[in-house]
Amino acid sequence: MIQDGGFESFAGCSGDDVCWTNSTLFWSATSPPGGDFDAEIIHHTAFAHSGRSAALLGSGFGLDSFSGTLAPTYTLDTVPGKTYLITFFHSSAFNGDVQAEADAFVDIMWNEQTVETIRPGFSDWQYFELPVVAAGNDRLAFHGGAAPAWSFLDDVFVFLA
Repeated sequence: MIQDGGFESFAGCSGDDVCWTNSTLFWSATSPPGGDFDAEIIHHTAFAHSGRSAALLGSGFGLDSFSGTLAPTYTLDTVPGKTYLITFFHSSAFNGDVQAEADAFVDIMWNEQTVETIRPGFSDWQYFELPVVAAGNDRLAFHGGAAPAWSFLDDVFVFLA
């Protein structure tokens, strides 16, 4: 159901360079008013669970402490009434500071409603899954991060349960 759940379609740089973007063909990362890069897709193997890219919630440049939102650029082709499983990996160990990452969180949103909030605190890559019921043409989003409590996401999938 999810296209490019590993964010690998973003290949804005080569070698060991680090590159950032707030949109790809399949994903859009947005900030609240007054925010700056509070959600983004980052290209560098050091930040990814697998491959070379991952999504980041929280100002990657540390310019503010707002939370950002990451969502597919399309609605999901779901069947109303069917149960789907959202799966993803999350890490909040980027800055190595246990206290700074204590407030790390991600709201998992289904059709603009928060269906679960994870609060992993300081955590290396961890697997999460969540069942949801489809309404048809559903929208998935992840909202969270607040520098310096950054939240990285990777390997996002949605399956028919």
